[in-house]
Amino acid sequence: MQWGVPTRLEPTDQPTGVEGYLGDVPAGDFRDPDYERFERQAFLVRMRSDRPALRVHYHPVDQFQVFCWGAAEFANHRVAAGTVHYADRLTPYGPLQPIDEGVSFLTLRSESACGAHYMPDRRSELAERLRADPRPADRRRNVSFDLAAEPDAATAVATLREDDDGLRVSRVRLDAGEAGPEMEIGGDGAFVVVVEGDVDVDGDAPAGVGCVAWNDPGTLAPIVGGPFGAVVAVLQLPDRP
Repeated sequence: MQWGVPTRLEPTDQPTGVEGYLGDVPAGDFRDPDYERFERQAFLVRMRSDRPALRVHYHPVDQFQVFCWGAAEFANHRVAAGTVHYADRLTPYGPLQPIDEGVSFLTLRSESACGAHYMPDRRSELAERLRADPRPADRRRNVSFDLAAEPDAATAVATLREDDDGLRVSRVRLDAGEAGPEMEIGGDGAFVVVVEGDVDVDGDAPAGVGCVAWNDPGTLAPIVGGPFGAVVAVLQLPDRP
């Protein structure tokens, strides 16, 4: 398992900064879509609080977002480090307004996409796409999970969501030096994200908050808690239609 490690989590002097780990890196957040292709995509977005709100929009791919630093008003609730958001493809979500010192979050997709389809500008385009999409309207998800607020589980693994199409959100707690439990990864594969503490990576420097890796369907690659233990999110994407 190869980990992407951020150079920093807090925003820079730019209103918006993007750092890529897997796949293409979007060039900017106010840009029409210009590609969609099968390639894993993971990047970190850093937003200062004085930038404009990110308007309601959708993407043509299934997507997780993991908030790693700071805080924001997201739709009608506050999000902070430890919040995980999932949106099905063709499902509008937002707006997002960074607050306080700003916010940083990971965007995680099994397919690459560039740009945002802003609403209501793209309403007719969305309706056309929905008519052609096999996922029923009543199965479209736009959900958030606060990993920090979830009660401690009796076991190392707590499954917060598991749907029959492969979508699964799990939280794994690791003590210092503890190897993670064996897990089978299904669906379209899973992203693994450090949300608290750090994990040891092949004897190198520990990978801390905001570090992300991809795991294909099969057995989850070994994960070992770092010097202070870790909380890791295992975010399994649904089956590809």
